[in-house]
Amino acid sequence: MLELRTQDKQREFQNDGRNRSEHQTLFFIFHFCSLVLLLIGAAGLVYNVVRWVRTGEGSFAQFGIIGSAMLMGFSVIVFINSRLLKFLFNSDRLRDLYANTISQDIQTSVAPTEHLKKDVEMLRGQIEQSVLLMREIAENTLLDDAARKKKYELHAYEESKQTFAQVDRLAAAREWSQIRLLMERLIYKYPNNLEPKRHFEQLEEMRKRLFPDELAQSRKTINDLIAISAWDKAVQHARTLLSNHPDMPQARELEAQVLSDRKKFRDEHLKRMAGDIQKLIARKRWNDSLGIARQLIEKYPDSVEAEALRLQMNTMEDNAEIEKRQELEEQIKDLVKRRNFIQAVEMAKYVIATYPSSPQAAVLRNQISKLEELAQEQEKEIQL
Repeated sequence: MLELRTQDKQREFQNDGRNRSEHQTLFFIFHFCSLVLLLIGAAGLVYNVVRWVRTGEGSFAQFGIIGSAMLMGFSVIVFINSRLLKFLFNSDRLRDLYANTISQDIQTSVAPTEHLKKDVEMLRGQIEQSVLLMREIAENTLLDDAARKKKYELHAYEESKQTFAQVDRLAAAREWSQIRLLMERLIYKYPNNLEPKRHFEQLEEMRKRLFPDELAQSRKTINDLIAISAWDKAVQHARTLLSNHPDMPQARELEAQVLSDRKKFRDEHLKRMAGDIQKLIARKRWNDSLGIARQLIEKYPDSVEAEALRLQMNTMEDNAEIEKRQELEEQIKDLVKRRNFIQAVEMAKYVIATYPSSPQAAVLRNQISKLEELAQEQEKEIQL
């Protein structure tokens, strides 16, 4: 197995060497030809200009100047192709160097992570795309105008075909906003191609024809969401309908209606919660009022009511703690009256541990030893 892998590596290395050697040879040939053509063109340009000035052979010299200039321009094209070939060679070399090195590190690693594998695959894909793009640029520079036009038309046809298939699937799901983005991009990219415009017009006719059904279904869905107070989802659904049909007044009116109803519900709910808090405070039910105040601040953090409650939170929390301690104190007294000393001791220890600096804790510390004695006697009685 090791020998087979070694042979594969050797063959791969030999193939890479041959490919690199071919790239280098082509690079030197193109580079040398560009220099030769540039020198010939420059020499011809100088010669014809001098002859034109000295001898006055205007027409013949002009043809020579034009030919020399064209030759120099062609040398520039050949030089650009030589640089592209060098770039391709370097890209292939870097791709093999980094991608193979990282792949070997992953294969020899004890526990390669999944995200590292994904990064390597992404790196390979990006490098290969860059190489393909450079090769396509190099090929296009060697094509004449007619060949480039034919290639452009073929590319436009293939991309249009793929886009049409994609938008037809989106039309079945009535994703009109996505369809609009794809088709507008295709029309902008190929302005002289009339087929995308015709296809887009057909889709727009279909969209307008199906709009009444979508509007009715959206209204039903929104009403169902409002019935369970899912206002955010209702607004999002209305906005989705509007993004699919931005030219339809009914869609805009539906969104405005849902936003208005949500604001009205929000204002009424805020007013009701704020009123409940004030009623509970008036009755000195601090814990209940504190719970509703926290809900209001969490649900409507940017409201005026929430801002006012934040200023009162410290006072409400202090009063709620006092109320809680007083309730525990009354419960302990009730347990003692009913001679349930075991539970009374447990609750007294809880108050002392939870509120050590409170007046209730100070009183209970003086009483805890007596309560424990009574609780021990009660345990003995229970055991008997």
